[in-house]
Amino acid sequence: MSIEIKAGGEMALEIRGGPQSKLFNFKVAPSNGVSDLQRLTTQLQEIQKKWPTLSEVSVTAEPSVIYKNIVSVIHEIQNVMPKVYISG
Repeated sequence: MSIEIKAGGEMALEIRGGPQSKLFNFKVAPSNGVSDLQRLTTQLQEIQKKWPTLSEVSVTAEPSVIYKNIVSVIHEIQNVMPKVYISG
């Protein structure tokens, strides 16, 4: 699974794979212009219920996203899925 943090706080989640190589996209809208970490946690928990073997997340961010915000998102992800990689 990959998560892209966009300017303005929106997060785009993408899950790719499986026997039919399907692609699933989810969006987490920002709250007051920042990433909605509670909604992210809820979405990750729902994803993990649907795909319990999913345990790794790759995180990318648009260049204008502040590093502190990236770290906050990563810490939130680690509450649900401990293996988080930074890519980009």
